Amino acid sequence: MATLLSSATADTTGTLTSHSGPCTAFVHGTMDGATVVLEVSPSTNTADVVPAEYVARSIADFRDRTGCVTLDAQGTYYVRAVLTDAGASTSVTVTTTQ
Repeated sequence: MATLLSSATADTTGTLTSHSGPCTAFVHGTMDGATVVLEVSPSTNTADVVPAEYVARSIADFRDRTGCVTLDAQGTYYVRAVLTDAGASTSVTVTTTQ
């Protein structure tokens, strides 16, 4: 299991986490109006990765709700979670299986 965000309480962008094969991403905690977006990239160099280069920015878009989504890219891919619009009581954790 990989942790993409751990009890995040403010807007933040997690680090890229390597995956290969299918995984399930879980978003849980208190959203309080926040949005979590999972981003997927084929790139290993975080300095070169910008949001426009993500191949599936909207693959999972959790607006003020928790849930899960299955990712199944071919080969090795990299996933990160982006938390925006965090409210006063936001505390969000995002984990993946694999």
